[in-house]
Amino acid sequence: MMGIFLKIFKTVLIALAGVFIANKFNLFSYMTFIPDDKAFDICITVYFTILELISEFLLEAVHGRRSELSVILSHVNTDVSIESNPIINFNQDDLAQMTVTVHINGMKKHFTGSKIVLSDVGFATMQANTRVYGAGVDTDGNYIIHLDRLFGAAETKTLVSSSFRVVFAKAPIPNAMTFEMSPEFKTNTRFRSHSLITYKHNKATLRAER
Repeated sequence: MMGIFLKIFKTVLIALAGVFIANKFNLFSYMTFIPDDKAFDICITVYFTILELISEFLLEAVHGRRSELSVILSHVNTDVSIESNPIINFNQDDLAQMTVTVHINGMKKHFTGSKIVLSDVGFATMQANTRVYGAGVDTDGNYIIHLDRLFGAAETKTLVSSSFRVVFAKAPIPNAMTFEMSPEFKTNTRFRSHSLITYKHNKATLRAER
């Protein structure tokens, strides 16, 4: 629906701009071989075409500068799908595991200082693999993935994909509990306000029996 609205808006804007420019400066009125009653019609037709080409060029340029980010929560050693919202259960040792898969198609500068945050689970502690670069658990118990570190030295638009395994250790609880996990994307205000990053994610539910 939004795409249709934007196309209609662009068409109306181009039409208004074409008529305005044609009224201000009609190049074809200076060409003596074109009849006066045809000059305006030819002018707006040509101007509409030129403005359409310019708009398409600008849209392509903007799209080329955009970055795309997706974060998918899934069971360990299973197919990864952003369309599913898995339920993560604890085993008999009160441990549970989940995979966090990050896909990025974009530029490193868009993600400077940005991170994915999985908030602390009240009835379980999260543990990270200490050998994994770019991810870990902070002092508040949140699982953090530092996105700019995934690019290495690459500065141009790059495809990046990384997977992280998170282990949950259940604390003693008086009754069954569930917690919905939704990866939060925290970025700098500059690029969020300019809508240069498209973010998609799924959710997962951590479930603990008494």
